[in-house]
Amino acid sequence: MVVLTLPNGTFCICYQRMDTPYTVDRRSPVKHPKKSPGSNPSPHSVHSLSESDEETSDVNYYICMVHHAKILNGCVTGLPYSRKYKLNFFWHGDYLMVMLPGHFVHLLNVGIEFEPCQHILLHDRSIASVIRNGDFKVTGSHDSSPPISVDLSLLVPAAEKLHLSNTILYEIQRDSPTGTSFYDNRTGEVWRVVVNMEMLVQLFIHCYMSTTRAGLLHYVLTRTRDFFLIQRLFEMLSNDIPSSEVPALMAEFLIATTYASMRRQFDREILKHVPFTSSDTFRGQFEKSFEGERIARISYSPLACVNIASKTAKDRSQKRGSVGEDLWDVLRHHLRRMQLDELTRISHRSVKAACEARMKNLTKNGESGQGTRTEDQEFFSCLHGHKSRSSRSVSPAPGTPNFTGPVKRVRPDSVLGTAPPFLQGNNVAEHSQMALDVTKDLFTSHLYKYLRKEARSKGQSVAKEYIACQIQQSRQLCHLLWNLRGPLLPYTDLDLLPNLTDPASDDEYELFQLFERYYQTAQEISFPLPQGFISYFTALGYRNLSTSLFLQYVDHGILQLTGEFMAQILADVGDTTEGVRIKQQIISRLPQSLVEECYREWNHPICQQYLALRQVSDVINDGSNQQETKRSLSDLSYMARDRSESSLSNLSEVTFPPLAAFLHYLEKLDSSKETKSQNPLDINFLSEVALHHTKMENKYDMSTVNF
Repeated sequence: MVVLTLPNGTFCICYQRMDTPYTVDRRSPVKHPKKSPGSNPSPHSVHSLSESDEETSDVNYYICMVHHAKILNGCVTGLPYSRKYKLNFFWHGDYLMVMLPGHFVHLLNVGIEFEPCQHILLHDRSIASVIRNGDFKVTGSHDSSPPISVDLSLLVPAAEKLHLSNTILYEIQRDSPTGTSFYDNRTGEVWRVVVNMEMLVQLFIHCYMSTTRAGLLHYVLTRTRDFFLIQRLFEMLSNDIPSSEVPALMAEFLIATTYASMRRQFDREILKHVPFTSSDTFRGQFEKSFEGERIARISYSPLACVNIASKTAKDRSQKRGSVGEDLWDVLRHHLRRMQLDELTRISHRSVKAACEARMKNLTKNGESGQGTRTEDQEFFSCLHGHKSRSSRSVSPAPGTPNFTGPVKRVRPDSVLGTAPPFLQGNNVAEHSQMALDVTKDLFTSHLYKYLRKEARSKGQSVAKEYIACQIQQSRQLCHLLWNLRGPLLPYTDLDLLPNLTDPASDDEYELFQLFERYYQTAQEISFPLPQGFISYFTALGYRNLSTSLFLQYVDHGILQLTGEFMAQILADVGDTTEGVRIKQQIISRLPQSLVEECYREWNHPICQQYLALRQVSDVINDGSNQQETKRSLSDLSYMARDRSESSLSNLSEVTFPPLAAFLHYLEKLDSSKETKSQNPLDINFLSEVALHHTKMENKYDMSTVNF
């Protein structure tokens, strides 16, 4: 039994138990208990050892996490039987390391700051096939050295040396400047455990279970915070973009890095309400080999009672005022809070559900007009403010998001370099604003519910800073993904959006796939998106997808038709027969008011025809003119004879009698309307469109007709 503690209140009692050995036929998964000496088994139960049988045993260990009032049970199965197995329990940071050299190492995330999850379970057998194929190398040094051989005399009897296989994540070195140290009281030597980063990358690539890969990423994001290493791990992910693990690992990046940003600014009382991982906590975990055999599992059970005696009056009086709380004070207060109220973190699932409920209520009550008007104004300004690529200038990216708060410039900027033009700016996408508002409201109410009275006053500022960190990390992930493929594209240094008619490359299609998963992940956990991302993502979709597939993406809301993208479509796609058809199909997906604005910007004959028909239909189909629309054609001829009496002189320029009569009729209907339209009737425009259409579409010589 080993007792391990940390000054922050973490208190763990570790215990190892060996199970009864048994034999396993590798050709069959059936276990056969080992016969005890002197027993006389029945003939039917005799199982003789053969060449395919191996005598194995299971190793169970228990971690009593007093600070969480839980017991963690770890079980490793199928180890070759030996009486000399002795597990080593020690700290690596706030991870509890359970190691059996040559067989496995478990890094358990059991500290008081986090609820247990994202454990790292590493086994020789889980990557044995990679070793057999010769693809797994230890690159701690650049020379071709053999697998690491380390003297582990502090872990085993002094006369015995064990070899760490090259599947072990941790190498043990002497005189290392950093790492976790421990003391060998038999030899008087001090050893340090340090992380072999190159080995970590290889394990991230070759580990079999997705939970282990997620645990490795979580360790790097929250413990090492080495952005060069993070970039390398995402480079590995980009080699298998369709994998179902990619969205989950992107969500882990967003949530874990947001927590790390908050951690630099707030104390423990605030942080215990901030989510730190995308996975479920206190949930069992297991590890399998490449053959599908389960080789380890983690489970939990409650600790029924924790009895810690309170300090006596004498102890409290002897405590010096300059000294803070000790281990027992922190542990006692933490367990007391757990007993009084459940320490819960705000959930991204609740934010998403609240966003959906708010949108449903706004749609039901018809109160979404203000947001729609704001989006329409943004669309109009982008559509009409579209500049050519040579004259467009982009403002430099600021150091802080568009929120007040002490967000500092982060070191990853030096790793990622200059942001591409579509990411330079400090705004978020318009449709992400609702998610930000809901997140701020829910987080503020959550803090008000669980914080102490004296700390509730800062709930608003904490929620605002949490939103700012979300914006920062979302933009950072987008920039990281762009760096994986974007620098290989020819247009990214100068163009806000690429030319939509240039041929696309494989790298650009992979970038579109990465951005698609980023967009879906942000929507799933209600994280904001950078403003320029929406237009750029839609442009990538148009360039890399077929027209029919692109329209399906638009219909399902994955790609959005922004003002910048529509201006790019109108400028880049030619007015050929196919180009006109594509433009019409895309514009028809917009709301009615935006359709008319795009047609005015396009100014194609087909647009003029549409706008003219729209004006005529608005006048004729108006509900207040039902009696007027019932006039006969004889009334039209009568009005044509009296058109000189009209107050408008525009009809005098129309020399085509039937058209003049019809326009006079529309003019009279429009003047009798109770409510005036925002777009007044344009007689000259209607006459030009009608005459052009008649000339282009009619096969007959109208000059020979007697009117």
